Amino acid sequence: MRDRVKERLAWASAMFLGVVAATRSRPAAPDLRAEPIAPGASAPGPTLPADSTARLARAAADRDPFRFERRPAAARFGETRELVQAPPPPPLPEFRLIGTMGGPPWQGVVVGFPNRESVLVRPGDRVGDFVVRAVTRDTAIIAGADTTWTLILGRPHP
Repeated sequence: MRDRVKERLAWASAMFLGVVAATRSRPAAPDLRAEPIAPGASAPGPTLPADSTARLARAAADRDPFRFERRPAAARFGETRELVQAPPPPPLPEFRLIGTMGGPPWQGVVVGFPNRESVLVRPGDRVGDFVVRAVTRDTAIIAGADTTWTLILGRPHP
């Protein structure tokens, strides 16, 4: 039983000495409280001239750092100018299928192609900027760059 008491006493002593060593070996925490600065005294550390910020801002603005050309824009910010309007697009042609002939394969007579009076067309023909996609007994399909016309025999295309 005495051995157990000695062992416990040894452990307690070791723990006590460990705590004491840890608290003494740790550096004291720095004092982070700011000391008041007396009126008229300057703050510690380097100081900049009073106009240095304004001078640096002017220098940066004069160099236009966000423009590739490094010079001011032609128009001031917020300034509105009259917009130059693009010329209107040329009017779309008014095609009309005035006749068909043959049998399969069909051919059609179409009027309305620019600089042409009437044209005999077959599927796959190209007339200027237009392509004839199909011709049947009473219809013709003509495709342009951005428009497709379906022409019906005897009716003007709307």
